[in-house]
Amino acid sequence: MTQGILGKFITFVFIIGVFLCSTGCSHHITNGITSRIIPEDIYNSDHKVQPKDLSTDSKCSTPPSIRIVNTDSRTEDFKCFEIRSNSYFIKPYEIMESAASYLRAGYYKSGIKANDNSSKIIEMKLTDIEYLSAVWSHGSKVRIEVSIPEAKLYKIYEARDYSQNLFTSIAESIHRITIQIIDDQAIQNYILCRMNE
Repeated sequence: MTQGILGKFITFVFIIGVFLCSTGCSHHITNGITSRIIPEDIYNSDHKVQPKDLSTDSKCSTPPSIRIVNTDSRTEDFKCFEIRSNSYFIKPYEIMESAASYLRAGYYKSGIKANDNSSKIIEMKLTDIEYLSAVWSHGSKVRIEVSIPEAKLYKIYEARDYSQNLFTSIAESIHRITIQIIDDQAIQNYILCRMNE
């Protein structure tokens, strides 16, 4: 008798669980993403990218430095996409804090020091994260807005990745955007005091 009741209870709990997930579950993925954005790994062998010493081309009177500011103030849960009635949420501020640290590390390895007192300021914020689905794979597309008010520069950088793990895919897209920003000639000219060239 007890086994019959226990079996029915387990079946009931299973059915409720399946019902709840089929009607929509919420997934908070911020920590899964930020734990994969590791500043020390920006130029590791997995990425197949080597840093360039940008400081050798500087026209600045002092060693070049940069202040990177996360202007994304959204600290609340933000729904970035939905997959089969499952909603995926992030905290944009936390994602961009990790991205800003990653960019600082990239500039440091490229001969540009991060300095909170620098007059050269790059502002960045998350535009969006999109889930990408293909026949045999899935991935993500990330867009980050970068602005340099002093130089009147504004650009949205975009990257996509089809890693099988969603967290890795988003982190890899952020890595690719970081490299795009560092390699951007207009931003290099701003940081290295070469705007008039």
